[in-house]
Amino acid sequence: MSVNNQIIEDNRNLYDSIDNTYPSAERVSITTEVINNIKCHWFEPENPKSDELVIYIHGGGYAIGSFQSHKAMVSHFANLCFSTRKTLSKWIE
Repeated sequence: MSVNNQIIEDNRNLYDSIDNTYPSAERVSITTEVINNIKCHWFEPENPKSDELVIYIHGGGYAIGSFQSHKAMVSHFANLCFSTRKTLSKWIE
């Protein structure tokens, strides 16, 4: 592994550890689906108020952050936006 790849891997591991600092939102189900060969994650609150969809696209420059590091945060977004049917998220993995 090159030095640059190791730095990226170290940063990802650091960010992934953030997920352990607080739990995902209660009453939000998280499922995974492959859409056009792209792995995506659905965050769906209980009893949504509409059929609206929120799309969360994580930045991170293809190097920092992952589904693991941000799933708790996105689950809370989905919970706070309970008027939406689903929240779709995508990370480049």
